[in-house]
Amino acid sequence: EEKPSRPSGGSSSSSSSSSGSTTTKPSDTNTSTETGVTVNPFKDITANMWCYDYVLDVYNKKLILGTSEDTFSPDTPLTRAMVASIIYRMAGSPDVSYSAIFTDVPDGQWYTKGIIWAYNNKVISGYGNGLCGPNDYVTVEQLASILYRYAGSPEVTAEITGYSDVAAISEYAKTGMAWAVSKKMNNGETLHPASPATRAEAAKMFSLF
Repeated sequence: EEKPSRPSGGSSSSSSSSSGSTTTKPSDTNTSTETGVTVNPFKDITANMWCYDYVLDVYNKKLILGTSEDTFSPDTPLTRAMVASIIYRMAGSPDVSYSAIFTDVPDGQWYTKGIIWAYNNKVISGYGNGLCGPNDYVTVEQLASILYRYAGSPEVTAEITGYSDVAAISEYAKTGMAWAVSKKMNNGETLHPASPATRAEAAKMFSLF
């Protein structure tokens, strides 16, 4: 995976929030009612937003939690640590033994097990220099490729059409992006493959997985 740049933030949601360079630990607060119906705990997610249903779906599935008890931060770019943790939860959070695979992934961090599991299962790779970059943003094409690998790298025959920025997709990500588009995981009138994937965009992609 190519190392992405770190822009100041994303703008794919109709709600704005600030983004920082540090990885935010998701909140573990459970706001489900006793009947099992999940209420919307997030003050920055409203019913008129395109991502509303996707956010509540992944929250209800306990895949993507809030950045605080009442904040989802839809425009905050997703980090590699967040992606690994989400996929690890999708897999059922199996037992993981720590291994010093990456010099920047110490034992005992909230994302450690997710990254180790994702690496061992060939879902996420490092940069080839002993670094994983847990705080680095994940681009749209990187997230599509990661989900494509997690899906088992199925055969993709459809080509991407109807987007003006198809040529901007990196060579390694073309199949993954074609797969994601076929699943209607993309959001917006352009693919913006090199842009950092926001938490709102990730909610849609994981919801439709």
